[in-house]
Amino acid sequence: MLRISNLRVSIGDTPILNGISTTCNKGQRLGIVGESGSGKTMTALAVVGLLPESATATGDVSLNDFELLGRTEEEMTRIRGRKVSMIFQDSLTSLDPLMKVGRQMSLPLKLRNIAKAEAKSTVIELMESVQLDRPGERYQSYPHQLSGGQRQRVNLAMSLAGEPEVLIADEPTTALDVTVKARVAKLLQSVVDRTETSLILITHDLPLVAFICERIAVMYGGYIVEEGDTTEILRNPRHRYTAALIASMPVLRTRRNKGDRLPSIPGSVPAAGDFPSGCPFRNRCAAATAQCETMPETVSNGSHRFACWHPVEAPA
Repeated sequence: MLRISNLRVSIGDTPILNGISTTCNKGQRLGIVGESGSGKTMTALAVVGLLPESATATGDVSLNDFELLGRTEEEMTRIRGRKVSMIFQDSLTSLDPLMKVGRQMSLPLKLRNIAKAEAKSTVIELMESVQLDRPGERYQSYPHQLSGGQRQRVNLAMSLAGEPEVLIADEPTTALDVTVKARVAKLLQSVVDRTETSLILITHDLPLVAFICERIAVMYGGYIVEEGDTTEILRNPRHRYTAALIASMPVLRTRRNKGDRLPSIPGSVPAAGDFPSGCPFRNRCAAATAQCETMPETVSNGSHRFACWHPVEAPA
């Protein structure tokens, strides 16, 4: 189990994360969603120990009771890839442009003490496991010689090479076209199912989370404002921000009338440090009152929890 408890991150005097708490069990798929600037990626970077040097972090981040937060870079180098691994959004900049793909993919195999003589055959197997076509040819290719979808498959294979317990995928399909995005999403789901790897999917794409993840955590302003079973939250959101996100997604929203205008959330996400006091969403929320100037306490209903003074009415 990956457990994040009261995680707070600041850069200088600017708070970025304000007490994040969540868990991801073995083999579970957790989606973390929210607009850009909500704190999703910073949460992931705290887990893998890649926060900016100017950042300070407090709280607890543990994997099977092994504390990850506060480890030295030398310690985290041994942990990354073997215990927890991460796929980044830009598949091109994630790879060394001067190194052939096969050689790059063989580097994480050192975590498993695989002999150099066996490395190539293992890399070919990894390429086949992520459905990368013509693996023998791709082994000798440079990253720029591959398409975006092929590079993301390479990144997925590399992230799994060390057989990690937890895989964090940060917007893994954003830079891909619609057709390739669907293929990579299906591949990601099948790979984590086959390997029983825990997955944390960070995205602003709610339909993607609905397709892959069992649980969802909605972030805004450095807080988790709502969390629970994916189907329950998508059908019955309680926090006003979650409801607004779902309403603005044409795939998830049912049109009432032909030509019905798709609603949008007014305003934009404030810069870090500029969120209002109390509920961070109150300056964009039509239901906000003076009460929202104080941060609401979290309400739990089984596994479904949310923090909103004026929640969407629960279905009868």
